Parts: sequence; structure tokens; C-alpha cells
Amino acid sequence: MPRPGVDVFIVDEPVRAEANLDPSQGFMVGVTERGRMGMVQSFTDYKDRYGSRTAETVDLYDAAREFFEESGGATLYISPYYGKTAKEAEADLGTALHVSARGAGVWGNTIVVKTVAPTSMTEIAMGGVVFEVLDGTDLVERSPALTTADSAVSWSQLQSNYVIFDKLTDDPLTAALTATLAGGADDASAWDDTLVPDCLEKFPYELGPGQVSVPGHNDVGTITAIGQHTLDTYRVGLVDLEDTADPNELASDMGATWDLPGSRNLLSVGPKLVYPHETNPATIIVPATGAMAGIIARCDKRGDPSLSAAGVDGYSSRALGLSQQYADSDRQELNSLGCSLWKNVYGQIRMYGYRTSAGPHETNWTFFQESRVIMMIAHECNAILEEYVLKTIDGKKQMLSRVNVALSGVCARYWLANALYGATSSEAFQVDTFKPNSDLTIAKGELHANILLKTSKLAEWIVLNLIKYRTERPLPAAA
Repeated sequence: MPRPGVDVFIVDEPVRAEANLDPSQGFMVGVTERGRMGMVQSFTDYKDRYGSRTAETVDLYDAAREFFEESGGATLYISPYYGKTAKEAEADLGTALHVSARGAGVWGNTIVVKTVAPTSMTEIAMGGVVFEVLDGTDLVERSPALTTADSAVSWSQLQSNYVIFDKLTDDPLTAALTATLAGGADDASAWDDTLVPDCLEKFPYELGPGQVSVPGHNDVGTITAIGQHTLDTYRVGLVDLEDTADPNELASDMGATWDLPGSRNLLSVGPKLVYPHETNPATIIVPATGAMAGIIARCDKRGDPSLSAAGVDGYSSRALGLSQQYADSDRQELNSLGCSLWKNVYGQIRMYGYRTSAGPHETNWTFFQESRVIMMIAHECNAILEEYVLKTIDGKKQMLSRVNVALSGVCARYWLANALYGATSSEAFQVDTFKPNSDLTIAKGELHANILLKTSKLAEWIVLNLIKYRTERPLPAAA
């Protein structure tokens, strides 16, 4: 309307970016039948997207199953491992789209993609064409009616478990096109730990906190890659111990882990677990890290950041037994070295240790739960500080006060949950946004903050004294 007056505009709600702060998430690397990096939220989703259990895929397949069965439902990110010579099958579909198999391997050479005319009334109303994906002669996927190459690309990225489209041109989509994928190749070479960092890089920091693992692999190169990833992303890592009955071998392995990058963020767990097979009554031996990640996720659902996934809270709801047994004297010594071992307690398989892999000399990073608390606080504080990037640092330093209050609020919540140690909040943590900032740092466009905190310890050893009094003697007055 003409000025003066009022104009009203109806617009879509703006999308607000929010950090993912869910600490229960799992991040796993391993061999799959097919697939690219992605997220699944059930074991059915995992099988649909990444395929079946084979001799090559068994470690990750079993670990993913453990994760969902122990957690009761959580978020799991998968980064498939492929050897250097593995290739994705591909082909052009008309002039508008290029089709690639969703993952390397010869399996993609059996995939055929066709465009067909809409058949249902809904499809006809939408117009365009329908994409059919066949594995050999079996129809495995069918898209809704799509009208543009961009909509086809979007469908393949978000919904297809078999193919990925890339746009070549804006040419119109037409029916009766066929793409027979070819060129897919496997790589049968042995596990190459130099490829693990690239797989882990597919889990960017923006995905949030969580537990990172490479189920079934405990070579030094793989552990080093996991540890470095935890330092780069403020996550924590789970490592499978060697499945051996010899405690001396475990001791040697732990000694080699202490000085690796990020060892203070790693939990080394073992032995392997005896699990029910998908087809009862058979049993299988599975990696320990899958169940451990699931139990952590289950504990996190209780909303208590001080809760450790060990002891009475760290039980497996599915494990039937252990692949190895150790004498109590060996267990105690291995625990001091950083081996976190399962134990059968009253017929229940429990995680009966919770020390980091940093070793007995790193006394400031003894318990894994402390590392998880630091991980959670780091991600929450980072999300808060992102809100102040490119904001004005005022001369009254009110901005510094606001940052101080916001960071203190995060720490106070963890102190109230007993995750930080102190009779009062000031004994448990201190936040300083004033001393670190001077006219010089402000002139550089920098804002600094320091947080000092003390994490709570775990009751790893409990001592009970039973004192038998003589019958004729009175008991002392209660304290």
C-alpha cells in the first residue's frame, strides 16, 4: 500500500541453526556391504542402508546390532571402510543425471535404474517421472513422481539406499530411460590402518559429541587415528582389546597405548561378548565396543551426566557370557593399566572397570567418565560461544559479563548433577572472562575465557569393615 501505511508480508519461518549436543551418539567405522557415510536410528535402518552380515562385514554389523539392542534406540553414524582399489559402479541416465552406486564394490554392477511414467492418481497429479531401482530383476526402490533433476538428486541423497544421482544438465526428465551400472570393484586386501583417518574425517565436529569406535580392530594405527579424532572433535573413543586369554599380552598392548594421542579420551574394553545370534539358539562372539556404546547411550537417556556406564548401571541386557576369563589378581592389575574388563556379577554381564587408556601415570585423567564430562561441557560451551562470534565487545564489558553468566550456567548444571566436585559451586568450578581479556586482546578482535573445574571421581573400590561386638558389650552411640 502507499506510504504512509502498513505492509504485511507472509514468509516462511527462518531456519535456526542449533548445535547437536546429544552425548549418546555412536560413530563407527568398518567394512559394510554397501553404503556411504550416513546416519541410522535403528538396526533395520542399518541393514537397509549398509547390507547384510558377511565374513567381511561381521565386525561392524554385529557392533551396530549391539548398539541398538543395548541402547533401545539412539543415533548411530556409519562411515564405511573401502580399500584403495575399491570403486563404485556408475552410469549416465539420459542427459540429465549421472548415477553412482551408494558405496564401492561389485555389488553395484547388478543395479539398474529406470524412469517410468506415473501410474497412480497421486503420481499423475504430481507429473514428471518415477525412478525405479532394481537389483538384478528385483525392484528394491521406487521414487515418488519427480519433475526436475534437482528433485531427483535430493531424493537419491535423502531416501535411496542404493544409488546417488548427480545432475549433469537441466534437461527435462523423460520416461523409458535406463542406466545399467558398471565398473564397481572390490578390494580384497588386508585392513589398512592408513585409511582410517579419512573414514573418521567424514564425522565432522558439527555432528556433535559421542563415542567413536572401529569395532574389532585394535592395531596401533587404528587406535592412533581414533585418539587423534577425539582431540580434533572433542569426542571420546572406544577401543576393542585383543581377544586373548593371556593377561600379559593385554598388559603389553596397554603399555603401547599410553603415549598415543588422545589416550586420555579412550576406553579400552574387553573381552569379546557371547551374544545370541539373530537366529536362536545359536550364539556368536561380538566386539565389546558395540555393546559399550549402546550401554552408554542407554545411561545417557536418564539425563544424569555424572552417571557412568559401569557397575550396576553398566550391564549388558543381551550378553550371555564372555569369550575370556581372567583371575581376580590379573583383573586388578590390568585395571590399573587401563584395561576396562567385563565381569559376570550375579549372572549379569557388567562393565567392571572405567579407566581411560592414559595409564597409571596420568592421574588427572584416570576415569573415563571424567573425559565424557569434559567432552559434554566442551561442546555445550562451544555452542554458547558461537552465539557471540562477530558480536560487539562494548566498552562497559557487558558482553564479557553475559558470556561469563552463560558459561557459568553450563558448569553449574553439571555441578548440581554431581559431575563436578565441590561442596559449593565455587569449589567445583570458576569461570573468568575478565582477566584473560585486555585492551590488547580486544583490539585484535578476540574474546578469551577460562574455565577451571574439578570432575568427580568414581567409587572404584569400596571397603566395608564388619566389626563383631561381644554380646555383653553395648554398641557405641550412633554418630
